[in-house]
Amino acid sequence: MNESLRVSSLNSESPEVRRHEAVHIWSNNVRLLGIIVVGGGTLGVASILQLVFNAVKLGLLFGANRDNLAFCASAVVPHGVLEYAAFIACAGRATESVFLLGNYLRGKSVNITRYFVNIGVTAAAAALVLVLAAYVEVYVTPGIVARLFHLS
Repeated sequence: MNESLRVSSLNSESPEVRRHEAVHIWSNNVRLLGIIVVGGGTLGVASILQLVFNAVKLGLLFGANRDNLAFCASAVVPHGVLEYAAFIACAGRATESVFLLGNYLRGKSVNITRYFVNIGVTAAAAALVLVLAAYVEVYVTPGIVARLFHLS
């Protein structure tokens, strides 16, 4: 959806609609987080590709709106910082599988249980950060955009 239409519509929606939107955003982000975590099974390749794909989408958004980058930034940065921090933290954990495989192939001790505990804890923490990001995206970001660009 067009970000400006979405921002103005969220400002006028009922609390129920906003809660539904926040849950929808969170569930989409958790699905992406799951892809990133499971991507560790591909030695991190799928995790990194997912991050690159999201970066390309973000670049396309900013490129398509290059005449109004300030609007784009104000609509993305408040919640985007939280989302991308969560995604990058999990991708970092997921790519540890490369080091585990390298250690295993060199005959070194590998603690696979510790790897799964670490990635589980990181994913759980990231899911909680994504709850905050969804809240910011639905309840805070529209207000920031509306104030900066005098939208009603």
